[in-house]
Amino acid sequence: MDFSAYYNYFDYFFDFENLSPLFSRISSFSAFLAAAGVIFWLLGAVGIFELSKKLGLKHPWLAFIPPVFPFAVGRAAKKYAKRSGEPSARFGLWLELLWVVKTLLFTAFIGCFLFALYRIGFSAFNTLEVDEAIPREVFRSAIPAIALYFLSLAVAITYKAVYCVAFWRICAIFDRKHATLFLILSVLLGNRILPLFFFVIRAKAPDEALLVAPAQSGREQ
Repeated sequence: MDFSAYYNYFDYFFDFENLSPLFSRISSFSAFLAAAGVIFWLLGAVGIFELSKKLGLKHPWLAFIPPVFPFAVGRAAKKYAKRSGEPSARFGLWLELLWVVKTLLFTAFIGCFLFALYRIGFSAFNTLEVDEAIPREVFRSAIPAIALYFLSLAVAITYKAVYCVAFWRICAIFDRKHATLFLILSVLLGNRILPLFFFVIRAKAPDEALLVAPAQSGREQ
């Protein structure tokens, strides 16, 4: 079988002169998204810092440490009092734990995905030269990546659900009237925009009627 047509196609497709405009656009768009993400996160960190101070939480500067940001959000949400007057769930602990597990699973998925891509691509290139089918066992290398993908997706959805509850409770403490609207907008616009609402409500005063009594909220302060 003559594979010259395939080689000509590969030579064109992997010609960096032809792909350079595409790579340039992708790089520019990726840089824009990264810059926007950093800006939104910084604004959210400033917001949580100010809200934590108003809630009387110790070490409000934890909001500026990226790996600890979920904990800073969660412990602020714990100040929201239930109808019984008791503190909310341990959002700080659960958000931080879910964030760590989500990050580890996603990192493992990327590693397994790249390994499977290398094995399948390398095998496909070799079999192309000898006109043979790709061995089935090569595709088995993708099974761990697929399993990790769905597992990390499940953890990410759980993290998002807990984060949304914590987000709503923080917004309710400072702006009960618009808390649900902020939650809907954050879900529609995505995770990157969500911390921005903490910055929006940073200047508002907390509703004392929605806060737990000081004696009941001491451990996570």
